[in-house]
Amino acid sequence: MRLEQSLELWEAMSDKGGMSEAIVDLAHKDFFDGDWVTSHRRLDIGLALARETGDRRRIAFALYRLGHLIMHEGDLPAARASLEESLRLFREIGWQSNVALVLNGLGEMARTEGDYDRAAELYHEVLVHRWYRAQASPSSAANLAGTIRIAQQLDEGTLVTVLPDNADKYSEIIKKLIQQ
Repeated sequence: MRLEQSLELWEAMSDKGGMSEAIVDLAHKDFFDGDWVTSHRRLDIGLALARETGDRRRIAFALYRLGHLIMHEGDLPAARASLEESLRLFREIGWQSNVALVLNGLGEMARTEGDYDRAAELYHEVLVHRWYRAQASPSSAANLAGTIRIAQQLDEGTLVTVLPDNADKYSEIIKKLIQQ
């Protein structure tokens, strides 16, 4: 209900950027409610509004959400295009936490496709991004631990290529951050 009210307020102010953000948030809720048709429709609208405003942060986030949805719908080439454009924009604006988020999504896609080498590369890059964030936030340590668990799900021996001699280092970092 609050998401709908937020959208109504942005509409009343004719703020397309705010409307875009509220619509993308509603689409995210729809996704988790299992209504992918409504989610996709809203993401298309939210992305169009974000593009109208030229706000690269909002465009990148809408593209990320859209790519994630499309990946779950099964259109991997379209999902990849959306995620890669999102990644490019997040890198340009320097929003590192969302760079890691998109890389994780691309890693998930590579793993789904059976491209474990590419998934390992992407998850390694996620670890690097999240390691820097983990220094500043205990919740980021949990994200790092989750990424390590995902990396461990890769085929036997792949973890060695993801974390060559650093597995002990990462696990010590996590332990220290959790104890703080």
